[in-house]
Amino acid sequence: MELLHSSDQFAVFDDFLGAEAFQQMQAYLGSENFTYVRSRRWHTAFKLLDGDPLVGSSVLSDHPAPPENVLVHPCGRGIDVVATAIKAALPDLAPWVGKQGEAWEFFTCTSYIYPMGSGLSWHKDAKNRAGSYVLYLHPEWQPKWGAELLLSGTPEWHRGTGDEQPQRATGTPGGIGQFVTPYPNRLVVMKAGVMHAVKKVDVTAGDHARYSIAGFFQTAAEPAPQDRAS
Repeated sequence: MELLHSSDQFAVFDDFLGAEAFQQMQAYLGSENFTYVRSRRWHTAFKLLDGDPLVGSSVLSDHPAPPENVLVHPCGRGIDVVATAIKAALPDLAPWVGKQGEAWEFFTCTSYIYPMGSGLSWHKDAKNRAGSYVLYLHPEWQPKWGAELLLSGTPEWHRGTGDEQPQRATGTPGGIGQFVTPYPNRLVVMKAGVMHAVKKVDVTAGDHARYSIAGFFQTAAEPAPQDRAS
């Protein structure tokens, strides 16, 4: 694992998984049963024009009282590989998500596919979360294929109002930020409260989809395994 970039808001680690573990995850995702995010329930994270991302299994790690019918790490599935790697990397991730037992109690792992034309609108994650992460698991990616993780340079679009709708007025803090290309085996970890989005997968990607495992570091006050999907 190599720290490629860091700031107060987020960090980027390349080569997060070992070569064998990365191959195991690709095999797992190739056999995973995915469904469209809106086929389960109305998924408020995704807007009507965000396309049709797909979601697979979720697993909870270290939850003090996991809900029924939710997978708990270790669950005997391939997704355990990522949960184990996240647990091993916690000391390196602490500057952005805090320490377990202080800032958060458990973390989640959920698999996603973003096919051509799908993305995720600007948002910041729900309360009771100390941070989030996304690990890219597709075998290859070219910059022209899009799907970048976009991060705003300010926590709110309007200082003092909390309004998340960007405006064109001169002097507003919105409109400045950074992006991260979803290269394979790249982990992005992000502090809570950062406005972010996923740019849509470009038409030039064809049948090359954006595969990822995403999750949150959160408290047991919010048991739902998934709401947002960076």
